[in-house]
Amino acid sequence: MKVYSDWDISHNDNGELLEKEFDINFQINAIHDTFFNVWYSNRQRPGNRFDDTSLAIDGNTQLFSENEYGLYAEVKPMSGLYLSTRFAWGDAIDFVNNRLGYKKEFRPVINWNVNKHLEIKLRHTFKSLYADSEDVFAARLTDLRATYQFDVLSFLRLSVIYNNTSRNPFNAPLVDPDDITSEYQDLSMQLLYAYKINPQTVFYLGYSEHSDDAEVMGQREKDLRSVFMKFSYAWLK
Repeated sequence: MKVYSDWDISHNDNGELLEKEFDINFQINAIHDTFFNVWYSNRQRPGNRFDDTSLAIDGNTQLFSENEYGLYAEVKPMSGLYLSTRFAWGDAIDFVNNRLGYKKEFRPVINWNVNKHLEIKLRHTFKSLYADSEDVFAARLTDLRATYQFDVLSFLRLSVIYNNTSRNPFNAPLVDPDDITSEYQDLSMQLLYAYKINPQTVFYLGYSEHSDDAEVMGQREKDLRSVFMKFSYAWLK
């Protein structure tokens, strides 16, 4: 068990405040490689410059104070399986609109060595921002990697990344609503085979594709497909 606290402050060459931060966290280590951390932080920093033709901060920015709370936990309940999660919430600067908002962040992670050949890694990231009594955006990113190790010389890896982001075009006072895409989905996939010819040389063969879908779900179109091959050689001294 450990309690840790830190305070720091930074200025530019003109003595203007860049950031002042205080944080405190409480940590616990337990059985099954369990780790648990709870924290609180307060950070003060300036927002965007009102006159972007001037580098001055004092008198040319608004000072924001952000309070953040969070928790992180990880555990290895059995051999080959790793689980973790991070959750944070509190104040956050909306730099696009130069105002203080309220954020939520959530990121679970699963790493699983199913057997001596197969490894699966799954991570999901969720971030949202709320300001002036309305949603600003919500972003969801899912990252899946599955690797099959045939032997010490070769493996096959499948990667899938899915992005689903929604924005509120009517809660961005400094941006034209017509410049904001309210709904966007993006899917990328790659299949990669690698073979180590010798300690210095690796051969790669792969296929990848990308598709996106703006505004209307169900109208996703593949806009990029590619097949590639390459060699990698490492020179040894």
